[in-house]
Amino acid sequence: MSMRRKKSTSSFSQIPAVDVLLEHPAAQNMLERYSRPFVRDAVRECLDGLRAEIRDKEESPGTLDLSPNTILRRVEALIERKRASSFKRVINATGILLHTNIGRALLADEAVEAMREAAEAACNLELDLESGKRSHRDVHVEDLLCQLTFGLGGPPDCQGGDPVTAERSLPR
Repeated sequence: MSMRRKKSTSSFSQIPAVDVLLEHPAAQNMLERYSRPFVRDAVRECLDGLRAEIRDKEESPGTLDLSPNTILRRVEALIERKRASSFKRVINATGILLHTNIGRALLADEAVEAMREAAEAACNLELDLESGKRSHRDVHVEDLLCQLTFGLGGPPDCQGGDPVTAERSLPR
């Protein structure tokens, strides 16, 4: 067996087991924040990466730090990368005002605030507060939609009959 092969085999045997890493005190913070299967899978992915580094390393594999603390720092960095949003701000310099490849039209601050308020707690999305019974989510925008479309294109109860006939009567 070549000297390089012996070094690699020796390095592989120095890699801590998944369970040993999960029980290490440095892993406890991750296990409190994320599910055990998620952290376990990240540990496995990190260990697979370390094995590949050892296999592909030109110089001595012994220079790689295989201590549990170092490995768990790598795991934490991997988890942070996995949890980070893949959406990044970009500048629309295309000359196309509403470009579908770069998202959507920007929302007014008021719209963003209204979405934040609705999303941060339970709300009456499909609940009629007066009767306490189930309602429909479109009642919140029905009147506005009817105003914007002159009674066309909104929910069925506000459509103005035959769209062709009604379209001819729209103000120009």
